[in-house]
Amino acid sequence: MKLKTQVIIGLSLIIFCSIGTLSYFLYRRINKMQFEQLRGALISYAKLSAESIDGDKHYKLSNYGNKNSPEYVELRKKVRILKNVDTKMAEMYTLIKTDKENIWKFVIDAAEPKDENADGIISDDEKPAKFGEEYDVSDYPEMKKAFGGCTADEQISQDKWGWWLSGYAPIYNSKKEAVAVLGIDFSADTIRREQARLKRLIFLMSAIFLGVGLIASNIFSLSLTGPIYKLIIAAEAIGKGNYDYRIKLKKRNEIGFLAETINSMAENIKRSFNKLSILHRTANILSSTLDLHQALKMALNLVLEVTRSEKGAIFLLNRQGDKLDMIVSEGLTIKSDEKYFFADSVKISKNLEQGWIDRIKKTMDTIGCAYSFVLSAKDNVRGLLFLNAEIKDMDFLNTLMKQVSFAIENAGLFHEAITDSLTGLYLRRYFQIQLEIETKRTKRYKTPLSFLMIDIDFFKKINDKFGHLAGDFVLAQISRLIKETLRDVDVVSRFGGEEISAVLPETNKNEALLTAERIRKAVENYEFEYKGKIIKVTISVGVFSISGEEELSSEQIIKNADLALYKAKSDGRNRVCGEKEDG
Repeated sequence: MKLKTQVIIGLSLIIFCSIGTLSYFLYRRINKMQFEQLRGALISYAKLSAESIDGDKHYKLSNYGNKNSPEYVELRKKVRILKNVDTKMAEMYTLIKTDKENIWKFVIDAAEPKDENADGIISDDEKPAKFGEEYDVSDYPEMKKAFGGCTADEQISQDKWGWWLSGYAPIYNSKKEAVAVLGIDFSADTIRREQARLKRLIFLMSAIFLGVGLIASNIFSLSLTGPIYKLIIAAEAIGKGNYDYRIKLKKRNEIGFLAETINSMAENIKRSFNKLSILHRTANILSSTLDLHQALKMALNLVLEVTRSEKGAIFLLNRQGDKLDMIVSEGLTIKSDEKYFFADSVKISKNLEQGWIDRIKKTMDTIGCAYSFVLSAKDNVRGLLFLNAEIKDMDFLNTLMKQVSFAIENAGLFHEAITDSLTGLYLRRYFQIQLEIETKRTKRYKTPLSFLMIDIDFFKKINDKFGHLAGDFVLAQISRLIKETLRDVDVVSRFGGEEISAVLPETNKNEALLTAERIRKAVENYEFEYKGKIIKVTISVGVFSISGEEELSSEQIIKNADLALYKAKSDGRNRVCGEKEDG
């Protein structure tokens, strides 16, 4: 089929379907509006009519009276008056329930005997319903709901006398109890005539628009260079680096196939370019820091972003490769103590044994991380990374993992160079560099800065009584408690021997004192159990704070904190003491 013919047929079908759909919904919308107007008016009139009927008299009539009762005469007269208000109102009647399911009975029918079909004979179905005559309401669901409130039929019904819509309203007695239902049959012939006229008008308009559309499609088919021009624009856009550009041509011809090929080519180029961009971005981000914990968090977040995962964790080994040293995670709750990590309350031993990799894999699989990757550099296993991702490109992910592994290796080497092997705290030299940086930042931005100097009380006695290995154990545990109490932005170091120092950026004196007291209580309340023996340990803390207005060097800050520590020890140890600037 020629392209020109395809264009004509295609556009003609589009125009035809569009006009048909629009006409259909327009017709339905107008019909619905007219119907709802009629239904709403019918419900309102049924409600007003029902309210004007004495429910107590109707109840008395329906239960104790007959067609000769004065109540029947009075109520039938009133119902007839209400019916004759509008000539379109064909019927008005009242019914009550019986003991039989779906069988009601008439009480009042306002209709008069009338020869509806003009055959000269008034048949039984042209006569009004008799008092007490039973009526099956199975096919009238809305009527059955009327004891609960005013309603009307959901659609127009037809019989041999025309089109009708019925509405219903409950009749209440003086106790506000529904004792009967008032029904109204309203002529819908006007709406049906209006619908027929509307159909003719919409059909005429559709025919006109379709004719105009056919002419327009024939003219458009002459412009065969349009699709080719789109191909040229697409090639130029992709050539300039816009790999998201797509040709919107869905034709089963040569131009359509070419457009699909160009779109596929652009998608492949975009995918490859995105991979290179991710690797380049990964290299830039991971090279921006040598802080091991920050590098691990960055690496995990990058991998989660690339794989669109919500949950993951990195298990890092120590340099000896015999112990889990650190875990960073996203989407998991990680806690730790001396011997174990707890990932979403699942216990993971820090000390590694044979088969530990398989055990950790099984553990992570139970908490929703189905994929694992070994992080290695220079043939050394540095850790494991777990994901709950749905991985489609494993080769690319392995390449990304290699890049992550080398970044972690570099950060790990730097971390080992600046941290104390026993406590994991920063070395004094690195700490002093960070203190200088934070001091300058405090002076520049006029923000508070606090310094803590912490000393273990009677540490020599611990060494003498329990041994130096016990002293190392206590020092390591206190270091862990301090790091857990402080923030990530706080810098903690082993200042010398059993002394530990901490820099708390943007922390005033009151906040620093509260933080120091939390550390002191954490140490005091902790049970240091070493080889079955409980070692009671306390600490003394000296606190010194500046507001940013002072002209103090880092050495002066350390000196003032040392003075505060000396005062804490002089006052009896196991306490926190703040010191004013040394004059």
